Amino acid sequence: MNIKIKSAVLLTVLGIAAVGCQKENIVESQTAMQIPQNVIVRDITYAIDDVTFYATIRGEQNWNNT
Repeated sequence: MNIKIKSAVLLTVLGIAAVGCQKENIVESQTAMQIPQNVIVRDITYAIDDVTFYATIRGEQNWNNT
């Protein structure tokens, strides 16, 4: 009976190890890491009441929204 328990535990551990070593799908993280290449960056300097302000606007949509 001791041999049956050891065999069952060994098979369980080997099964868990086999599942744990399978390669994961990393498609989601690859799409999250993609950076648009054609982004327009505008550095804006403006003054209100003799106080100078600076702003950086990235993208055409943000430029149209301001």
